[in-house]
Amino acid sequence: MQVVTTVFFNGQFWIALIEKLDSSGTVFIGKYTFGPEPTNPQLLQFYLNEYSHVTCYQDTPDNVRVSRSGKSGKSPGRSSALDQWKIMHQAELFRRKQNSRKRQELDERERFALRQEKKKRKKRGR
Repeated sequence: MQVVTTVFFNGQFWIALIEKLDSSGTVFIGKYTFGPEPTNPQLLQFYLNEYSHVTCYQDTPDNVRVSRSGKSGKSPGRSSALDQWKIMHQAELFRRKQNSRKRQELDERERFALRQEKKKRKKRGR
């Protein structure tokens, strides 16, 4: 697995952009926000403790470029990788929201069924 981490200032925060290229050609992109400019000990702490816990989203295959030698490479440029991360993050949030809505709808149906059952039992005198 090939990993490239870029630390840059986006105008407000210092950010680490992580791009992982799997042996099968799959690209994963993750982002970690430091806040103020990280010192060398903070960077070392990040790589040792927090790096493995950063959520990386799978990139779409059409964003992976292939060089003339036939080897896969990452999407060129930091901004395009960051844009891809934002798109994938929004898609993940949308998927979670949809799952949450479905779960909430099921819970409401269950509560309604319990109330109806309780009404029936009360009417029958139990």
